Amino acid sequence: MRAHVRDAFLHVLGDDPGDRPLRGLGLDSLVIAELATALEQRAGRTVDPSLLMRARTADELAAELAATAAGPPETGAGPAVPADATGATALSLLLRPLLTDGADGVTP
Repeated sequence: MRAHVRDAFLHVLGDDPGDRPLRGLGLDSLVIAELATALEQRAGRTVDPSLLMRARTADELAAELAATAAGPPETGAGPAVPADATGATALSLLLRPLLTDGADGVTP
């Protein structure tokens, strides 16, 4: 993963940050977005741009990316939606009136 991070920085900034603190590189939101895109292309996974803001060094960034890559593969279904105490998600609570008959509350 360190090679992917190095290649992304070389592609976007033209420089390998080595052991330098990432905050000292003056990364603005546009550069962070470009780095996230470059990392996604190299690693084949979605990269949260906030990870680039939280990581202190490129090695720490690579370690975090490797840790997330070791997790379950992405399914493309999107983030999990939190459920309420009954187990209903916010979306299901919004859709419930549309799915019921209306008069008697019976689901079709």
